[in-house]
Amino acid sequence: MNRVKCLVVSLLLLVISIMLSGCVARYSNVQTNEHESLTCTEHSENRTEEPDNLTESSAPMVTASSAPMVTASSAPVVTASPTPEPAATLPPGATLGSIVVSIPVGNGKGELCFREFAEDVANEPTDFLFDGDEIYVLNSAGGNILCYRRDGLLTNSVKTNDPAPQLGYYPYKLALGSDRLYVVDYNRGEVSVFAKDSGTLITSCKLPAERVCHSGDLDPLDFWYGYNFAGSIIQMYEVGGCLVFVVHDTFYTITTYFYDVDAGTIMSTKERGLSGDVHKTISLVNNETGAVTSFSLDGWTMDRILGFDSVGSVYVSAFLETDYQPCPRKVFAVGSDGSIAAESATVEDSGYIGFSLGNDSIVYAMIRDGDHVNLVRVNLY
Repeated sequence: MNRVKCLVVSLLLLVISIMLSGCVARYSNVQTNEHESLTCTEHSENRTEEPDNLTESSAPMVTASSAPMVTASSAPVVTASPTPEPAATLPPGATLGSIVVSIPVGNGKGELCFREFAEDVANEPTDFLFDGDEIYVLNSAGGNILCYRRDGLLTNSVKTNDPAPQLGYYPYKLALGSDRLYVVDYNRGEVSVFAKDSGTLITSCKLPAERVCHSGDLDPLDFWYGYNFAGSIIQMYEVGGCLVFVVHDTFYTITTYFYDVDAGTIMSTKERGLSGDVHKTISLVNNETGAVTSFSLDGWTMDRILGFDSVGSVYVSAFLETDYQPCPRKVFAVGSDGSIAAESATVEDSGYIGFSLGNDSIVYAMIRDGDHVNLVRVNLY
């Protein structure tokens, strides 16, 4: 009996011993896990305090499974956008203007010549000017200057060159003098002088091949955008029997050149015309008075100075740079204080030939419309 009691007691002690060993093991595991958790937290806190200096090996890798997926429904749809326009400043219903005269297109007497595209020569009229009741059109593809009255009657024709395209003539700019006509040829790089009434060629002169160097210049000695001298003229007019060229001679600089017809020389000058800079803000300096007009065209690019009126406002034509065609064009009237005093409605590039400021301080446009070319008196708002 005593032996049985001893055996039972021994078994109970063994069970208790096993149970105590399990509790100790579980307690040890809990302590270990808590220590590891505390260690990871400390490392995390330390890493947030370190500077962000990820290397290629430490940078997180984006795999195909983790990268966001762009589906047809979530991808942006790119569509053809309309021609961008700056903020509207024109009144509702603004129009370009009213037709003054309409001239037929063709190869007959008094008609304006347009031909199928021929490379590197003029294929249409390239310039025009209003002088009182007379209108002069540089009918480049026809090789002449045509003079009309405002009722469309042809009054004179001056031959400038043989219009055969293989000869390479490119009449490009026109200026009027008191008794002379001046024509600049783009391809030949020369200016020709004709008697206004008889059409007789008086003389011609080669244009500069290189522009004037300016302080700090690093670009080559070509003219604006790589055009030649003729292509860089933004204003041309006669003063005292001599011709003044205002030239955009670099991307940022405007210079005036003076053509002394009698001497047969063309030199840069700071005594006449304009000088200035062309950046986002355009600064025009009157070389005779020193007056400066600074202005911005809100994203539009000035391509020609049409002239000044009697109160000192300058009229400029401009185009809107865009990846879309056709290219919008318009005229701005800029006050002497640099404010935009007025502007025209926009005309699209298709059919557009040019703008001109008459000696009556009215802006005109030349636009082809089918089998006629319309000369339009431009509204300014």
